[in-house]
Amino acid sequence: MSSSSSEYISKIIKDFDVDSDLLKKLTNLYIKSMKGGLESSVSTHDYMPMIPTFITNLPTGLEQDSVLACDLGGTSFRCLYLSLKGNSKYEDVFKKWDIPSDYLNEEGANLPENALFDYLAKKILPFVKNLHQKENFKQYKLGFTFSYPVEQEKLDKGTLIRWTKGFQIESVVGKDIIFLLQQSLDKYLKRDYAEDNFEIKVVALSNDTTGTLLSGSYTSKYGVQDVVDPIMSIICGTGFNVAYIEDMKNIKKFQPEIEAKLKSQGATEMVINTETGSFDNNLEVLPHTKYDDIIDKESTNPGYHLFEKRISGMFLGEILRLVLVDLVEHNILTKPATEKLYTKFALKTEVLSHIEIDDSKELKETQLYLNQALDLKTTPAQRLQIQSITRAISRRSAYFVSVPISAIIISTGRLDENSAKYKYHQELEISCDGSVIQYYPGYKSMVRHGLAIGELGPEGERRIHISIAWDGSGLGAGLAAASATI
Repeated sequence: MSSSSSEYISKIIKDFDVDSDLLKKLTNLYIKSMKGGLESSVSTHDYMPMIPTFITNLPTGLEQDSVLACDLGGTSFRCLYLSLKGNSKYEDVFKKWDIPSDYLNEEGANLPENALFDYLAKKILPFVKNLHQKENFKQYKLGFTFSYPVEQEKLDKGTLIRWTKGFQIESVVGKDIIFLLQQSLDKYLKRDYAEDNFEIKVVALSNDTTGTLLSGSYTSKYGVQDVVDPIMSIICGTGFNVAYIEDMKNIKKFQPEIEAKLKSQGATEMVINTETGSFDNNLEVLPHTKYDDIIDKESTNPGYHLFEKRISGMFLGEILRLVLVDLVEHNILTKPATEKLYTKFALKTEVLSHIEIDDSKELKETQLYLNQALDLKTTPAQRLQIQSITRAISRRSAYFVSVPISAIIISTGRLDENSAKYKYHQELEISCDGSVIQYYPGYKSMVRHGLAIGELGPEGERRIHISIAWDGSGLGAGLAAASATI
């Protein structure tokens, strides 16, 4: 490989570099964006949405109840029946369906507002009928995980701000999601299940990030000597988001009558869905490579979710693919014989995870994956460079994940000895879900390193406990429903 080629690759790697100074600047901007979003009731590019969820208590693990949950995320839909057993234990029965292409992308863009919810209702109702004993009337509580940006007005009411992850049904934007699902359920209950002696009441709306915080709080088990405080959840898979528990007094955006009602109910805290994917959409501090710019320009939501587009599993493979296209165009790599390399999203993040830790002779495993996925022929030296680029992309992603963790801990005073939130010897638990943080090799370690070199520092980093909360979108929705009264 020529010196000019090596210099070009070194520059690409440097463009993905994230140092301590940048992490600290991003953390301080995140704290400012949090504060602005908690105070502003108007959605703006300047702040994160900071959406109140109306969940005012985290589970203790002692809850006992039987509830329904359903989960719409990406291109699949699940319905679950959950039996909460207490002692942090639960049992579930579930069924899963793939969403037909008729409802997705441009194909479904012009559907009427009830179309998708009629489809969901026609999956939920037979599922419940199979569980139900006809002679015993029951009103089932249903929690709905809906992992799209929603402006939530109370636990059982929220209007869709915009679609992401494959849906484009315009008629649903601005509509109350809970109302639409309840309407479809009632329609088919009356028409087809009148003699089956059950009803379903949709009582709680949550997204997968909120659900992960609830799920992690319910299932966490530590010894009596441990002081562990579940404060935050992270989804890092196809998408990226953060939820955390905030003091009510800091949420200034409530209408006076809503604030008065919450206070009368004794609420002192509330889970906030930050919608962190939209952090620094103005690119005030967030760096951007030419590859980031291409991804944003060609996405379904240009100018939005710019933080997510540098972090999540949906985009990491695409970033590397664009780098490889660039290297072919600069005659550093040989142009493939087929068009696979030029197909958007042809390179999955799973491939990056194999390249990341490939220690085979001459990186033969990397050679195999690049050839299979992209028909890309490479030399051992080129594969070493590609591995370095891959590691730079994943490290940037993980370091960026450390930013909201640091910012939320600092903003909420969890490690400030003068704060009411501080507990001596406590560890702060971050409940996580999503394929990247669960399965990408070394990812959690890279997040921890970002915490250590960032604003939190090594002393703060050692107090963080990063755990995996299984099925936040399912169990979490059920726990949200269990917290509601009919």
